Amino acid sequence: MSKKTVILMINSLEGGGAERVFASIANAYDKYSSDLDLFVLLLDESEKKYHIDPGITVLSANANGSLTKSIVNCYDFLKEHRPDTVLSFLTRSNIANAFWSCIFGYRCIISERVSTSKHHGTSFKGQSSKLLTKLFYPLADQVVCPSRGIADELARVFKIKKSKLTVIFNPVDHDRIRTLAREHVDCPTSGRYILSTGRLVENKNYPLLLEAYAKSQVDHELLILGDGPSRQQLEESVLHLGLKDKVKFLGFQSNPFPFVANADAFISSSNAEGFPNALVEAMCLGIPVVATNCLTGPSEILDDEIELKLSSMRLAKYGILTPTNDVEQLSRAIVLAVSHPHIEEFKSKSIAGSERYTASRALTQFWETINYG
Repeated sequence: MSKKTVILMINSLEGGGAERVFASIANAYDKYSSDLDLFVLLLDESEKKYHIDPGITVLSANANGSLTKSIVNCYDFLKEHRPDTVLSFLTRSNIANAFWSCIFGYRCIISERVSTSKHHGTSFKGQSSKLLTKLFYPLADQVVCPSRGIADELARVFKIKKSKLTVIFNPVDHDRIRTLAREHVDCPTSGRYILSTGRLVENKNYPLLLEAYAKSQVDHELLILGDGPSRQQLEESVLHLGLKDKVKFLGFQSNPFPFVANADAFISSSNAEGFPNALVEAMCLGIPVVATNCLTGPSEILDDEIELKLSSMRLAKYGILTPTNDVEQLSRAIVLAVSHPHIEEFKSKSIAGSERYTASRALTQFWETINYG
């Protein structure tokens, strides 16, 4: 009996939570499913921020961000390797995967990582992406979502059959995170600080964080880990808000956990998420967390609710939730997170909340889905 051929496809590995989860799945193949030929197909040729095991063949389609090239340039790889199953992450890869599954007849698994409606927005490009999602996602054999909120939205808005939807929370390796958190790093401050991590892109809404931080007037510095196209604009905002000596941009960090472990609070100000890895990773390290109540993920992670309607700050089961785009409420939450008299209780709640998400369970579910459906 010949080995099965599996291809894991993603836009790139240049940084981000989805990319980290993707790399974790790929690198776990020998533990969960060693009897197969595994390939990783990257649509774009760009700097790889996440390691892929040397035993895995990595291919590049050189699409350079183009959807058309992403589809066309995959043809030769798929024709040559004739996969039994292709698992893809992120919209562009998902569309290419679903398209070619109709031609080659392989089993198509796509994974939507964010709230599709919120992430793509109302621009022409965003509306086009939503239309393509409606056209191509239903062609997949299975759709994996990192939160119940995303699965609910895909069924309700994009008319994907519920029988095709599977929820697998992101893998969070608690032991690894805590080990990495003990490594030495050169921190640019010796004082107390709060922290946020993530790609510097519009959906992360760092302008909101900067305004709320300025309004809070806490003594803590603010460290921001991550890179992206919004960096220059954000640095200009820091100057405009008079925060030059209090906000530091540290860029992408391959090991962010020592910075997280020594923060007094972790802040997420996003407009849209899927399952915010960084939030759970901070909780794993016992850091009090504050998050905007965006779609999807934060309310599930912090309060066991798929969707909440908030008009003011909420003390949730495992952290603090605030309405999206609300400077006043986010600033109040920042003050509360770093000065609450029961700060140890906040830390204990963070750890307890993180224990609901484990790497072994998530990776087992992913590979069972790949192997057996």
